[in-house]
Amino acid sequence: MSEQDRAWHNSFKPHFTTDGRIVYRTSKLAKDQTWEEKPIAGARGSLVVMARSHSKKAYDLDSALPSSKITVKNDIPAVQHEAAPFSQLATQAQDKEVADIYNLAHVLFDDYEDEFTLGLSGPLQKTFAHRIRKDRLAKYLSEKILATVDADEQNSLKAAILRLTGHDIRGACELLKDSKNIRLLLLVAQLDGADAMFMDDAKAQIDAWRDHKSLSEFDCDVRTLYELCSGNVAVSRGKEGKTVPVEDQTETFDISTRYGLSWLQCFALGLFYGKAEKNNAEGIGRIEDAVREYQSRCDREEEPTKPSEHDVHWSLLKLYASRHDEALSAPRFPAALEGLSQPWNHAATFNFAQACQAALEVLVDATKADELAETLAAELGAQGDLASAIYVLLHISKPETRQTLIQALLDRFAASLPGSDTATSDSGIALWQRLTMDLKVPTSWIYMSKARYAASATNKGGDNISELCYLVAAEAWEDAHQCLLRRVAPSLIIDEDYTFLLEMCRLFGDDPIRRVSSWYKGGEVFATFSQLMTHMIAKTDISAIASLRKKLVTMGHKQADGRKVKLGQLSQHELEEHAAVREMANSLARLSQQGGSVGETKEILELPITEDVRLEIMMDAGIAPQQSTNKSRRNKGLGINQATLEDNDDAMDEDSDPIPNGTGA
Repeated sequence: MSEQDRAWHNSFKPHFTTDGRIVYRTSKLAKDQTWEEKPIAGARGSLVVMARSHSKKAYDLDSALPSSKITVKNDIPAVQHEAAPFSQLATQAQDKEVADIYNLAHVLFDDYEDEFTLGLSGPLQKTFAHRIRKDRLAKYLSEKILATVDADEQNSLKAAILRLTGHDIRGACELLKDSKNIRLLLLVAQLDGADAMFMDDAKAQIDAWRDHKSLSEFDCDVRTLYELCSGNVAVSRGKEGKTVPVEDQTETFDISTRYGLSWLQCFALGLFYGKAEKNNAEGIGRIEDAVREYQSRCDREEEPTKPSEHDVHWSLLKLYASRHDEALSAPRFPAALEGLSQPWNHAATFNFAQACQAALEVLVDATKADELAETLAAELGAQGDLASAIYVLLHISKPETRQTLIQALLDRFAASLPGSDTATSDSGIALWQRLTMDLKVPTSWIYMSKARYAASATNKGGDNISELCYLVAAEAWEDAHQCLLRRVAPSLIIDEDYTFLLEMCRLFGDDPIRRVSSWYKGGEVFATFSQLMTHMIAKTDISAIASLRKKLVTMGHKQADGRKVKLGQLSQHELEEHAAVREMANSLARLSQQGGSVGETKEILELPITEDVRLEIMMDAGIAPQQSTNKSRRNKGLGINQATLEDNDDAMDEDSDPIPNGTGA
């Protein structure tokens, strides 16, 4: 490689961490105040972690919950939203731009009383509903546009045109009066009431100037004002071509380009003054007419300034128009609202999409909606807002996917999850109530996450006791039974802590066989043995001891299973399980020396006991120790199966196999 390529390959590459942070090398401070730098190393520059600042609340869950109805079906929670007025949601929005979007939706879709309905009865309001909506939209656009118009007062004609984009006819007339353009003032003053005859006259005047080769004598600003009076809001046609003398040539220009108008100003011009928009029986255009004509001008390339596909204002206008004109296609949510999204912050898009789906009939792309929910949940999870992230995931369409994602998120936060018995702090209690009561997350999901965390909490094999308790709390009885057999009980048997082992067995209730079908050949063995060692079962109880002996023989056979055991190749849990079965067998066998009703010598020697205990039992039975070296003769004299004794040896030869995982149940 060249030196340049080698330097690039050896450089530190920016990358994302699992919790959504960016790691990169820099020596400068972050310019975006919503992010903060956390240095984690220093060598030849700073290696920092970019984390979102927590000075601003990531998600306002308290405001979202009152309008949400969370239900549980098949133990999986889901959320539905109740329709709320957009005006109410606008007051809750913290961001000014987001509040503006809710206000536009309020103007287009909410039913309410205002200055435009004053004095109108209910039937009249329905009759003139489209005019009321248009007047409300005109007022909204006027306030929005005039707040951003920066008119040059030195050029009164241009300033007047910019004022007209905000429907400020009075302001435009004042500018024309000050500049002594009385004729233009009289024309502009009639714009609001302009009918077809007025617009035709204005167009005829422009055509006459063009035909009489005098159009070049008029300033472009004057031409624009006449074009607006004629109902033309897009392109002012000049007079060009090789056949036109130079002195008569006049440029063709786009009104939006010449005056630097935004697409919203261009749309507003059509809504306020467009002739095509007013081409109906009433002579007063509707909002859907303005949307249709503006889209047509964009398709004809007459509007150089166009809204993006995901512009939220344009999406709402198209949504309203499609509800009143079947020829217009409706936008698909939530893709139509992506203009609200910001890097690392999709909360506004998500909330507005949910509000629209609850209040309006919209086309929803379920796949895109799920992707939006997952993205926002990942952002909130990276910021440590577990409850809000779960609330967002409750919107996932498929129940199975919803359950999987929520459980995965709980696993990520397992170390800090509260439990009903461990939520002692105020924050822990609040989080527990938020998850289980407000969001209706099944407690079993929380306990299962805590159990998985306990199983892998340390490098020494995990906290097995806590794992068992959490599995029991989650009512995962089969998993809890396996945890008892494989990890908890063997360790307690080796430690001879029989009282505590008995307590662990009692976690399964008074009738554990109803919860665990294999209890009689698993947990019952350890429970009976603990009772025997704690004198809760008499050592002369023939029935109980005989049952325990037979089950220990079965466990020993399953461990050996005709194969030799290489103890050096066992995991810690497998080794403890193997040792625990031998310890229980040894203790039961030695009980016969203490007057216990363990059984006949032949039955005792069938237990998976170690060789030293076997020799003790044989010597007590009057069998010479040297006879034990002759297995064939010993077996013949005692009537014991050869394979049984071989399976119960220490099995230390190299040809043996390790105990298979999950033995002893």
